[in-house]
Amino acid sequence: MKKYKKLLNWYGLLLLFSIGWLLLWNFFPNFRIWVRGLISPTKKGEIANTLEADIIINVVQDLGGRESLGKMLAAKAFVETGRFTSSVYENNNNAFGMKCPRTRETLMVRCKNNYAYFNSLRDSVRDYFLWWKFHKIGIHALNYLTLPELLQKEKDYHYYTTDVASYTKKVNWFYERL
Repeated sequence: MKKYKKLLNWYGLLLLFSIGWLLLWNFFPNFRIWVRGLISPTKKGEIANTLEADIIINVVQDLGGRESLGKMLAAKAFVETGRFTSSVYENNNNAFGMKCPRTRETLMVRCKNNYAYFNSLRDSVRDYFLWWKFHKIGIHALNYLTLPELLQKEKDYHYYTTDVASYTKKVNWFYERL
């Protein structure tokens, strides 16, 4: 009987640890960042969230884009999401801060807090190219743009309202480290 009590105590501790881990993981985003840092520690100036960057680069290449375009979009997503920690990214799988479209084709599942909600990061990247398609610019034309040209073109189509030079500097910092 004592053997069973010891075994039950161990299972109880394991259950409590598991519940605590799940609560921390789901309700405290900073805990996730801390754990990611433990799993893949980075040196100063390196980027930790390479999984998301790899997904973005792969989706761009699957759609016919060059690796450099994928890196530009991954760097842009790093800036837009605050290194993939923003509430819009965490809650909506929205890597580019896309608002809810009214007139264009979209992969958005629903509108959540005035931002597009996607089933996955992959859908968010594909929707970014649907935005360009709406503006009659295909992925092959985007392949040959430099980072400053891409961001200026987005600004021309009212994608964002910040200063292009400062935004380009931020995105370029990440682009150089991918």
